[in-house]
Amino acid sequence: MNSLAFSPDGRMLASGSDDSTVRLWNVADPAAVTTIGASPRSHLSTMASSVAAVAFSPDGRTLAGGNSDSTVQLWNISDPARPKVLGNPLRGHLGTVSAVAFSPDGRTLA
Repeated sequence: MNSLAFSPDGRMLASGSDDSTVRLWNVADPAAVTTIGASPRSHLSTMASSVAAVAFSPDGRTLAGGNSDSTVQLWNISDPARPKVLGNPLRGHLGTVSAVAFSPDGRTLA
């Protein structure tokens, strides 16, 4: 496990790992886990490298994952049991994306 982040409401915990997955944990029921990265695009997939960083948007509806392949992937997690990939991975970094953060208004990702 490389990275952990709580959702703004504290109900979800996201983890990023070397096995190319992001997991969404329900804090109230830790057995309720959604794994992203081990299945088709309807889940948190498209990552072929370790996930070095995760961050929730301020409204808790979007999750960002920074990867060791120099990309960032975004997912719509309005329904945590059915995350959806938002577009293609963001490219342009020269190395591992080891941190991701949303601006307070959620419109910018750094």
